[in-house]
Amino acid sequence: MGGRAIAPRRPKSRLLQETIRLDPDFGMAHVALARAIWEQRLHAPVPSEFRSAEIDAHLLAARDAAQLLTVEERYRVAAEAAAIEMARAPDLPTNDRHRQAAVTALEALRLLRPDDVTVLLPLLQIGDDRAARVRPIVERLVALRPNSPFVLVKAAARSAAAGDHDLARSLLARARPVLDLPTAEGPTDEASVTGRVLMFEDAWSGDDVLAAKTLAEE
Repeated sequence: MGGRAIAPRRPKSRLLQETIRLDPDFGMAHVALARAIWEQRLHAPVPSEFRSAEIDAHLLAARDAAQLLTVEERYRVAAEAAAIEMARAPDLPTNDRHRQAAVTALEALRLLRPDDVTVLLPLLQIGDDRAARVRPIVERLVALRPNSPFVLVKAAARSAAAGDHDLARSLLARARPVLDLPTAEGPTDEASVTGRVLMFEDAWSGDDVLAAKTLAEE
């Protein structure tokens, strides 16, 4: 059969490096490359200091570039950079400091973009874990993505962690029929596995052995 050959996919990090070469002041490209390098460290048997200086350099370049960006873009760079630093933090006080910096930037973004899922999801994950603060974000996310298994499972997990178990159960019930649908917000298998684990734990704690067995088999 004829037709054009499909070009091989290039690694994300290589595309980001090319982007930065073309535009050294592209702040979000710098933080995206820093995260890509960090994720390589997480998924390979490498030393904890794997390419640490390179990550530092890209985060510094992102902060410098942010001075040339719009207010919204500066908040996005600040939030992402702080989230990366939070993941790298060697101790709890340092982790908390970076977490607060990320939350502050995300809260500011939320005022500018109240319906932006890419803002609400990380804010849900790392923000205030009290039920009274979690529930409004959960409800907004679910209203925006009512059929997203990724969003429903993330919202259920966070609600359960906040002690809002009734809301968590209702979200898991909504998620069950769509657990294996693809979503734009995250990998399908994460929602599928995490959702079933949460439902298994709820069934097991409620002495529903048959439901727990079914979920365990799935």
